[in-house]
Amino acid sequence: MSHPTHRLGQSADARPEVLKKLGRLCRGQLSFSLPSTPPRLSGPMPHRFTRQPHLLAFILLLGASVSACDSPTDPRDSNLIAFGTVSTGHLAAGEEKRFEVDANAGQAFAVYVEVTSGSVRLALRDSTEEISHRVVYPDPTTEVNGLAVISGTRARYTIVLSAPEPADFTLRPTLIDMAPEHVSQSITLGAVVSGERIDHPYDQDEFLVDIPAAQEAELYLSSDVGHFFYVTVVRVGSTASAFDDFIQPPVGWADLQLGASGRIALDAGRYAVRIIGTAGSAFSFQLRTVSPKPEQAAELLTVGDTVAESIDYVGDYDDFVLRGTPGAEYEVFVSAGGTAPHQAQVLLLGLGEWAGPFAAAEPGGALLDSATGRFAMPSTGQVTVRVTDWSDKAGGLYLGPYRLVAVAIDRRPEGRAEVIVPSRNVIASALELYGDVDVFRFTLDAPTALALRCAPTAEGGCSVYSAAVYRDDTPTTPVNLEPLPTPAPVPDAGLPLLAAGSYSLRVESGRGLRSSPMYRGPYQLVLAPLDTVPEDVAPTLSIGTTVSESMSWPWDIDTFTVDVTVADTLIVRLDSTNLAGSFFRTVVRDLISGRLVATDDIYGAANRRIDPVPGRYAVSVRAFTTDWQPDAARSYRLGIQRASAVPEGRAAAVAVGDTLRSNYDYHGDIDDYVLTGAPWEVVNFTLIPEHASTHGGMEAVSVRAIEPASGTTLGVTSSFGFYGSFRGMPVEIPAGGTLRLRVCSLPNCSTENYIGPYTFSVNHVNGPPELRPAAFAVGDTVTESLESGMDVDEFTFNGTAGQVVDLVGLQAPTTPGGTTGAIVEVIDQTTNGRIGQLSLRAANVGTMNAALSGLGLPHTGRYLVRIRSEPTATFEEYPAGPYRFLITPH
Repeated sequence: MSHPTHRLGQSADARPEVLKKLGRLCRGQLSFSLPSTPPRLSGPMPHRFTRQPHLLAFILLLGASVSACDSPTDPRDSNLIAFGTVSTGHLAAGEEKRFEVDANAGQAFAVYVEVTSGSVRLALRDSTEEISHRVVYPDPTTEVNGLAVISGTRARYTIVLSAPEPADFTLRPTLIDMAPEHVSQSITLGAVVSGERIDHPYDQDEFLVDIPAAQEAELYLSSDVGHFFYVTVVRVGSTASAFDDFIQPPVGWADLQLGASGRIALDAGRYAVRIIGTAGSAFSFQLRTVSPKPEQAAELLTVGDTVAESIDYVGDYDDFVLRGTPGAEYEVFVSAGGTAPHQAQVLLLGLGEWAGPFAAAEPGGALLDSATGRFAMPSTGQVTVRVTDWSDKAGGLYLGPYRLVAVAIDRRPEGRAEVIVPSRNVIASALELYGDVDVFRFTLDAPTALALRCAPTAEGGCSVYSAAVYRDDTPTTPVNLEPLPTPAPVPDAGLPLLAAGSYSLRVESGRGLRSSPMYRGPYQLVLAPLDTVPEDVAPTLSIGTTVSESMSWPWDIDTFTVDVTVADTLIVRLDSTNLAGSFFRTVVRDLISGRLVATDDIYGAANRRIDPVPGRYAVSVRAFTTDWQPDAARSYRLGIQRASAVPEGRAAAVAVGDTLRSNYDYHGDIDDYVLTGAPWEVVNFTLIPEHASTHGGMEAVSVRAIEPASGTTLGVTSSFGFYGSFRGMPVEIPAGGTLRLRVCSLPNCSTENYIGPYTFSVNHVNGPPELRPAAFAVGDTVTESLESGMDVDEFTFNGTAGQVVDLVGLQAPTTPGGTTGAIVEVIDQTTNGRIGQLSLRAANVGTMNAALSGLGLPHTGRYLVRIRSEPTATFEEYPAGPYRFLITPH
């Protein structure tokens, strides 16, 4: 095997450019030698020229061959050999032999070397330098085991053979003749050319054909081998190719059409068809006209008439002309006969948009099963309906029969009047074809709110077709009726009212070309006016009462009023008694200001806390079914109750070390607990996720620690934005020994949508310092650090009754904003009473604001100094970092 100095795969993306330089290079021949079998790759090729490596090598050699720029030198006839001769010889180890050939201007030739063992280095030189070289090993003669040149002028070339070890060689200088060797060079359009072959690795065959008029053509190619052939079709005198690609026919002289090029656009003129392939491979080919005219049916496609036609050969297509009224709607259906891989496809040309394909049919389907979708006839009054197969290239016999029909869309409903009156009466009809449209008309004499709902179909519910209301003066934009509720509804001031006027109700199978999905079959829907008056009970509510009411399908709104005399905390409860497959929306609004107080938008029961001030409020229940059936019965219960902060299912008393589990029973539920412990004891709270909850362990829980006497918030622990178990910042139990804990979903106790269980624990915080012993003496400087906002450090010193000391802060931890620091407390451990507290901030160090002066010690014994973070006002930042303090005699 020959081993070139340049490997195939280097700069593959640049190789096609070499073809454009054919005959224009003076230096720079490249040489390649690669397997004759194309690589079998599972992924896409990096470039079409890499599909057949040995052909690429030849193409590159031709494109980059030398155009010699020198004239013959003095002859050395003893080494001069003629093209077509065969020279044999022997090379000793390290020996070099030279031969010379004369080439005329524009002449292309190749130099082949065959070896039986070892290796021979083949080099080609002009009068000044080596042009190129390759090392040749024993290989079949089908391999590219040589070098090729296109001579720009008459010139003499030197062939240099050398070998590192003894080797026998055969040298064959060969002219490259682009004319076919075995058949005529001139061919006729449509004729099958056979009997030609690729005679040597650098051989190529060029055929000439006259194209009488501009047209499209297909080139078919068959061969005894299943290798790639590189084919170009180029107009004589032009450098731009009409076709330039590889074709791989099946092995064994398969049907010509299995080696199709794809359609080629040709202008009138003379063209050269050039074919390159593997040495020794025989081939046949045909260049034939592709006619767009139907072969059997009329070109004019009449609405309603079924056309039977065929894709007669690979690359064939049929253009039909469909004429109609501009603006009128039409649709085309297609079916296919025959066998796979045949697939009839429909394109629509002349619509001023993408041509398609809009419909495709494989063999065996019914004619009305494959539709393009509706389209409006353009202002020209005609469109071209093109039927093709799904491929026009090698790979299969993409041909076979098909049927085609064009249909005008009739927007009148089938089997019933088109004029309707909005009511709860069912509108029943059918969409007979894919792409069909039914339009009903109605008039509103006064502003009216309407509800539009459809019954489910066997094919998948209302989503398989669409229904919408349009004003006659804006026929392309649907009217905005009340939308389906969403998980996060936008509060609205009320249902939109349709102004008096003329309207249409449009029921559609798809929305036009290539719309998906499309539906055909029966449908039921209702377009009903809405009222807001309860049907069965009075429209008033009072706190502490519950009413039962029915819901009229497909949508009903019941509005009740309730008076609130004092600021209150209430629960609006909505419970289902028979509302399977239904949506609720409860809306509470201040009737005086119009302010939205609360809204719900969920499946099932909707229970929410509201915090009204004195006034009159409207409570609206908006309910509708998603899968209604005519005359379906639905009902619900609505009540307003006062909210309680008492935990559900357990007592409110809590001790340090307890783990508490309870439940949010409604949106905005609040549970208040009372924590009892030692005065000034430091605690924190661990929020434990409920993996069995409706939120999959991501529920939000907030514990707010409140000083009972003043109502001041001392700290907030919230799991919002965190995953898994979460421990919050420490807080201190006040002097009274109790702490109120308010538990709700979010820190501001807003009425969020989480309903379900929650769990948290109360933990004692022990605060020994990390870097030094806890004990110190009066006069010592204490240096430590708060490792985080959760850190608490506790120190002890001994004092004597009546002793007066000063606590001086020397350094403070801080937050990025520098607004807070540390809380420093001094506690008498004899009585557990706090005798002093200091807010130590960096900005105050060095001033009296960073000191406790004249602190009297009431007892002889041990005193505790506690250092902990002072949170910001929003409890979002807790200081950390080093600090220092000193206790000295006053």
